Amino acid sequence: AGFQARRVGTVAELDSAADGIGIALVVIAGGISTPGAHPLAGFTPAADRQYRVVALVGGDGTAALGAGADQVVQLPFDPRTFIQEVTAFLP
Repeated sequence: AGFQARRVGTVAELDSAADGIGIALVVIAGGISTPGAHPLAGFTPAADRQYRVVALVGGDGTAALGAGADQVVQLPFDPRTFIQEVTAFLP
C-alpha cells in the first residue's frame, strides 16, 4: 500500500534508520512489562521527529506512551487489521 518495510536488529540501527528521509512509521516490538525494562526496548524517539512511533505492547501501553510512543497496539494483535489501525493516524 505504498510502504516499504525495513527491519533493524538493534537500537543503534533503529536510531540511525529512524532519522532517514521518508521514514513515516517506526514500529517497535517492546513495551514489555518486565520490571526495569525500557518501555520502547531502549529506543528514545527524537522530540522533533517526522515519523510516528507505534509500540507493540504486552500490557496497557501507559509506559510506552509516556516514553514517546504515539500509539500502542496490544499483543496479541490481529494482523488482518494491523495495517489499517496503525496507518489510520499517519499524516
